[in-house]
Amino acid sequence: MAKDTDFLYVSARIKFMETKLLGKNAIERILDASGPDEALKVLGDTEYGSDIAE
Repeated sequence: MAKDTDFLYVSARIKFMETKLLGKNAIERILDASGPDEALKVLGDTEYGSDIAE
């Protein structure tokens, strides 16, 4: 039974974490950035903005 519970927890955790991944548009904008500063600005406009705030 513990293995079933472990699997359900891990599966739910992965599904949640997948919602936090950058979308195609954000990745393309980062790749198209003219430099690191612009790429960080684009990243700052995503859910990760609070993680990279200075």
